[in-house]
Amino acid sequence: GESPEFTAGDGSYQVALLDGDQPVCEYNPGATYTIAIFSTVGTVFEGFVLHRSSGSHTVAEGAKQHVIDECVTQSSNASKSIVLVPWTPPADGEVVFTATVVQDSSTVFGQGAISTTVVAAGSTVDSKCQMALQKTVRRAAAVSDEVDTSSFNCTMEVGHGVLLYAHKLDNERIRLGISAPVNGWVSFGTATGNSMAGGDVVLGGASKSGDASHAGAYKLISTKKRGVILYDDPKAMTNPEVIKTGGRTYLFFERDLVSDRNTLTMSGSQLMMWGIADRQGRLKEHSDYGVIDVDFGSCSASSALAPKKQFHGAMMWISWGFFMPIGAVAAASGGDRFKKRGPVWGPRLFKAHRALQSLGFLIALVGLVYGLSELAGEELEGHGTIGILIMVVAAGLMLSGILKPKPEPKTKVRVAFEIFHKKIGPTIAFMGVFNCVAGGYLARDQESDLNAFTSFLIPSAVSAVLFLVAFLFGKCTGAPPAEAVETTNVQANTVGKEA
Repeated sequence: GESPEFTAGDGSYQVALLDGDQPVCEYNPGATYTIAIFSTVGTVFEGFVLHRSSGSHTVAEGAKQHVIDECVTQSSNASKSIVLVPWTPPADGEVVFTATVVQDSSTVFGQGAISTTVVAAGSTVDSKCQMALQKTVRRAAAVSDEVDTSSFNCTMEVGHGVLLYAHKLDNERIRLGISAPVNGWVSFGTATGNSMAGGDVVLGGASKSGDASHAGAYKLISTKKRGVILYDDPKAMTNPEVIKTGGRTYLFFERDLVSDRNTLTMSGSQLMMWGIADRQGRLKEHSDYGVIDVDFGSCSASSALAPKKQFHGAMMWISWGFFMPIGAVAAASGGDRFKKRGPVWGPRLFKAHRALQSLGFLIALVGLVYGLSELAGEELEGHGTIGILIMVVAAGLMLSGILKPKPEPKTKVRVAFEIFHKKIGPTIAFMGVFNCVAGGYLARDQESDLNAFTSFLIPSAVSAVLFLVAFLFGKCTGAPPAEAVETTNVQANTVGKEA
């Protein structure tokens, strides 16, 4: 589509040169600094472009950024509250940093409104930069004026504006943290599989009594509210801190690397989970959560479920987005007129319908079993429940096709078969392909920093439209001339009996 127009002003966004935690307007050649882009009022944004007039940029390990000539931009459109870019200054001279900030798909700030000018130490400091220092007291001002996350040597962005923090205290303990753009509660802890059940987390920002400053360690016995059990274990949580400011909730705590329920390591991948809720006060169901593979050593985090969702989505699209619709169209093109299609096209359409539906059902069965074993928790979401119902009816349709009564004489059982198999069948095929569309939307929303699920969503939507058009066209196609039917009557009746 068309590029959005720039919004006037700077949108309360700021770009600043940081020396450690402190914003500065002067640099020393040979030192290393950080350029920060942030909102002075805590607004999250999706994208940015940072341009420098001199010096050089690098990308920190694990950062989702690209360096392109004199510019740095994001490689992920996930919501973020701060951007930190390492910068090495030149030997001398004035350096201008200019930022463009994409707040959302329709709101872009920039055109020179977000900029700062720095100079080599000993030179005359730019007045605009000096004024900006009054707003930016420390690096933490990128998120709020109260929360300092500079002590963490690892910050990971996991999408939806959620940031995770980690810092090894010694060989036995670690300090962890999470922040998210919600006013309710946030949680961070270990996972044992694709579900929340079986893990344990530290949750801050809510309690069953309504204490918004509460933080506690919880055992997750099940995903239901009564399965979230508060327990007192100093190995799982000490020195918790909950801060709510600037539209975000922060939780920091310390814990042992080895506890009674699980073990964390500073190197290698391990399964963890986060959860958030945008409801204040009482402990209620999460509004969003993620199961992730975390490596504290490389400071990286990635969705643990995304590859599994991709495989499940591929199986279901191949079945309900391809084989099933084509099989239904073959039936619609023949249907009650299999015998009127003659000795050539009648059998071909019937065999194509039978083969395509059988193959599609088997592939869908693989996708269903995989989804239930690898993705579903104790409680199925709407998409999963609908998928199971569709597969149950599809299994009945397959069975009725195998055990179908003969067309003559036309008994009540035959009439019931035709209503169920020939009327319900196309409806289930439509529901299947539209459930693929719903699954694509769901996965794209859950994995907002991945574009892979758009590749399922678009073909599923296209399949739904093409299926509808082709099915109606097949239904509306006229039968061959009467004389052609008469000349092939004996052969066509054989096909009709099979159907």
